[in-house]
Amino acid sequence: MTKDSLVRVLLAAVVVFGIAAGQPLPPVESLNVRTVGRWPYGPDHAVFRQDTLVYIGNGAAFQVYSIANPAHPRPLGECFQPSMASDIVVQGHQAYVAAEECGLRIVDVANPAAPIEIGHYQTPDIAFGVAVRDTIACIADRNTGLVVLNVANPSAPSWLGTCHTGGSAYGVAVKDSLAFLAANDGGFRIINIANSRAPAEIGAYDTPGYSRSVRVQDTLVYLADFNQGLWVVNVANPRSPQPVGHCPSAQIAEGVSEPVGSLICVAADYSGLRVVDISDPTAPFETGNLNTDGISWHVTFQDTLACLADYSGGLRIVSIASPAQPREVGHVVTPGEAWKIGLRDTLAFLATHEQGFWIVNTADPARPATVGHWNPGGIEIWDVAVRDTLAFAADYGFGVRVVNVADPKEPVQTGSLLLPGYAFKVFVQDTLVYVADGSSGLRVVNAADPALPVEVGSCLTAHVARDVALAGNIACVADGGAGLTVVDVSNPTDPQVMGRLDTPGYAFEVAVRDTLAFVADGNSSGLRIIDVAVPAWPVEVGRLVTGSCAYGVDVAGSVACVADQYDGLRVIDISVPESPHEVGHYNTASYVNGVCIRDGLIYTADLANGMEVFEFYGTGLANETRASQCDEFRLWPSVTGDGRVTLSWNLPAVGTPHVRIFDAAGRLAMTRTLTGGHATLDVSELLAGVYLVQLESGGRRSIRKLVRRQN
Repeated sequence: MTKDSLVRVLLAAVVVFGIAAGQPLPPVESLNVRTVGRWPYGPDHAVFRQDTLVYIGNGAAFQVYSIANPAHPRPLGECFQPSMASDIVVQGHQAYVAAEECGLRIVDVANPAAPIEIGHYQTPDIAFGVAVRDTIACIADRNTGLVVLNVANPSAPSWLGTCHTGGSAYGVAVKDSLAFLAANDGGFRIINIANSRAPAEIGAYDTPGYSRSVRVQDTLVYLADFNQGLWVVNVANPRSPQPVGHCPSAQIAEGVSEPVGSLICVAADYSGLRVVDISDPTAPFETGNLNTDGISWHVTFQDTLACLADYSGGLRIVSIASPAQPREVGHVVTPGEAWKIGLRDTLAFLATHEQGFWIVNTADPARPATVGHWNPGGIEIWDVAVRDTLAFAADYGFGVRVVNVADPKEPVQTGSLLLPGYAFKVFVQDTLVYVADGSSGLRVVNAADPALPVEVGSCLTAHVARDVALAGNIACVADGGAGLTVVDVSNPTDPQVMGRLDTPGYAFEVAVRDTLAFVADGNSSGLRIIDVAVPAWPVEVGRLVTGSCAYGVDVAGSVACVADQYDGLRVIDISVPESPHEVGHYNTASYVNGVCIRDGLIYTADLANGMEVFEFYGTGLANETRASQCDEFRLWPSVTGDGRVTLSWNLPAVGTPHVRIFDAAGRLAMTRTLTGGHATLDVSELLAGVYLVQLESGGRRSIRKLVRRQN
């Protein structure tokens, strides 16, 4: 979600619903869509170590591990947050998390087995870095610069001041009354925070690269300067910082650790971990390195152990006992970026690029649970389609992998087929697998023998085949810059192009219903609805421009769901294809890449934040197994100031009625058990805002909207 759209939503809430300044506000924009459940795991972008405890961001899950035995890190506890962690600092019993678009999150870690978020502050922009001194938290808030907060009461952090600097604030460190800001293209900034309500820049050094991370010890500052490696800057006179040393061999420096003795560690992006000797600050030099298979972002260093946040490579625990030969001694696997989802019964298969695919049990969609993981290494999985006990994975640089998932806890590859292009998506029908193989077009693979899949036909398309969907003997191919290509596959051994329709954007994905193709046409072109009843002459009949980049699409009933990347999930009424219109949306804290609809629920692949499950409570989404509604449910008044509302309902005498109230972010705010057919509910404990009241009994459910005003 863009910050502009967030600001517009919050201002509207203040005007319309009377939300008082300073009260917690939902971190998302939504309409007619609520969160049902989350599997929030993803890349590890942040790490902090305190003695034998390590705190990491596993996607949007804040996790605590014990490394008392570094070879076997032991999970202790976790709590879910609205977005991935970009930086973590622990002081006392609180962990302070820079959560990018969701600002500062404060987690109580007094009990490592049960961390719990106790406070948050929505910063104006993107919170990339955090540093804490006593009751002051300093946030590197991208284009806002430095944000200073009072965290004396961690459950209610409050604004103190800000200092706008040049560049984009990425990292921050604090020493005494000075904050040191790594400002990306704005170099390195020194800010006096003695008066925290009026922080002021007093010095700067424009590094030759892009300053990403900063650490300070005594009068020396160590800067990870991206493409310019590690810089050492003397700040004895903070008004005139002077560079004293440079180590270019630190490669692409993303993060830098605390100095330990004469050593410092650098998280070097695709080049893994670099160990630098700083015994002479004027001549630092690399003394050892360890290449990883992830992207190294952050690193912490204590004693002889470095803990490395290696993005899709997870948490790496590295021994620096021999600085010339750093050695990995422990590893925590985290998922990679979530791109696409395949569904089978109650299982979801999440394609996570370098981490293969994860199998998640969604029998209880409110609590998705990890079942299994398949990753043989050296792969890049973009999509997964499942038929019976077989999963077919599109391996970008290879082709198709066939994986037996009869036991989802132990998936096993049974076969594979090398293809000439770049496999983006797969579609399975009976024993045939249709592969959108990039510049090599559409490939047809016979997988009757899963151990020996064989290509039986192919068809070049005009541009880059990104996706394929079938309706009978017609294959619709999302063909990148060439739009939609229609292919006759009645003879799979000789597929033939029948027709094409160029779209104004870039066709990333396609779904088919009857004779209509629904194209996710990225680059601000949105959803295009194309009639392929006459395959030789496909005709656009409707379109709806979405806010960002339409990257994925699925269709059920009279609703199309679009994965609109930066602008989240969009729900579109397609009952009249000639005039589609948006009826719901949910802006997540990441980029929605993939979407699937099953049994009235919407599943999204949310890049760094794993998988989210949503419910659209408008009309038009077919849901035979879940949509049985209450015969009658009334709620009045729908806008309450005194905190009292009346409910009435008419239900068969089956089950006990329960009411659950969710806030606008989909979080459960209240639950009650009811009797009879009439009740008065006290909701005065709810903060001002918009809520969904759900009444459920005997498998029947109905939802009403409630607005809670200030008294």
